[in-house]
Amino acid sequence: MRKFGVACAVAGLVALAAPSAALADVQQTGQSYEVFGAGKSELNTYFGFDIRGGTMAADASGTATFWSGGAQRGTYRRGDVTCLNVVGNQAVFSIRNPATNANQRFYVQDAGDGTVQSAVDRLTQISAGSGPQDCTIPSGESGLVLQGGDITIRAAS
Repeated sequence: MRKFGVACAVAGLVALAAPSAALADVQQTGQSYEVFGAGKSELNTYFGFDIRGGTMAADASGTATFWSGGAQRGTYRRGDVTCLNVVGNQAVFSIRNPATNANQRFYVQDAGDGTVQSAVDRLTQISAGSGPQDCTIPSGESGLVLQGGDITIRAAS
C-alpha cells in the first residue's frame, strides 16, 4: 500500500509539471497568439482590442482602444500594439498612444469561455515598463474584474 501511495504522489507531481513544460516548449518554438476582447471594466472604462503576436515582442501587431466613462469621463486612448507577452491565460500588451507618444501597458486575464459563472475576465492598466518592447507580466497582478464583455487568449490557428 505504501508503494502505491508513493507511486500515485509521483504520478501526480509529473502530471502537474507537464503543462508547464508543454507551455515552455510551445513558447520556445515560436507559437503565435491571438488576444482580443471588448467590454467594460470595473472602473467604467470601455475597451476593445485585437492583437496578434508571437513570442518575440517585435512580432506583435494590432490596435487597442480605451474610453473612460467613469471619473475621467471622455478620456480616450487608442494606439498600435508594440509588444505582447502571453503566459497561460494571462497576457500583457503595450500600446503607443499617438496623441501623447507615451507607452501604456495593460494586463489581461482570460477566465475561460464563460461556462463557469464565478470565473470572470480581468483587465487593468499597469506601469509603463522600461520601454515599448517591455511586456513583462508582473508577479502578483490580478487585474480588475470586467462588468461586461469578454477577453480571449488563445494560440493562433
